[in-house]
Amino acid sequence: LAAEHGDTKILRTLRSVPGIDIHIKNVDGRTPLHIAALNNRVGAVKLLLGWDHKLLNARDNKNRTAYLLAAAKGHVKVLEVLKNKGQDMNQSTLKNGWTALHLAAEQGRVDAVKFLLE
Repeated sequence: LAAEHGDTKILRTLRSVPGIDIHIKNVDGRTPLHIAALNNRVGAVKLLLGWDHKLLNARDNKNRTAYLLAAAKGHVKVLEVLKNKGQDMNQSTLKNGWTALHLAAEQGRVDAVKFLLE
């Protein structure tokens, strides 16, 4: 819930809890980073990636990264953060070979398409 609502204060508190698993997944296979990206919670995305950069490569049950989810929703500021943290802009983890650009275009996310083409 902290990632979904972008509550960075709670996320910081959780970070100090011994044994906390930041890679925990929900029933859809989504990590807190997936959820923060999906809900356009830029501060939470930055905090989570500062906690563990490996979250960039986490995939949900449909093999989607947080980057692909953010592109499909048109969350450009989240895409910028993920790119700056080293996200491969052309990464495709989907069976059909689609990239973030394909997903943004399919959903009519014009600003995200422009960002991904830069």
